[in-house]
Amino acid sequence: MLPGFKAFKLYKGDTFAFNLTLGSGGDPYDISTHTFRGQIKEKGKKTLVASFDYDIVDGPAGELRIILSADEASKLNGAKIYEYDIEMNQDGVVSTILKGPITVMSDISN
Repeated sequence: MLPGFKAFKLYKGDTFAFNLTLGSGGDPYDISTHTFRGQIKEKGKKTLVASFDYDIVDGPAGELRIILSADEASKLNGAKIYEYDIEMNQDGVVSTILKGPITVMSDISN
């Protein structure tokens, strides 16, 4: 499975969340027993800066919610570009399912 690509913009310190639905050929992919992780690194660097959490919304329907908490988003610096990936683990088989750049914007109060 090749990973999808999606660019995001978010505000430093704001909770950021999005939903994913996994499937193949229009059929849902059951993720009930899978685990997921997401990480963010500054573009071109190897050090982990922040991590995503997840909730399985509807496992049999392949529905997943990816969440970057406000605390994690506060670790990011405005006007920088980061890279993220979301990985799925199925019985020890790890697959990247989504990746892309994240542009972080500062709030007007920051």
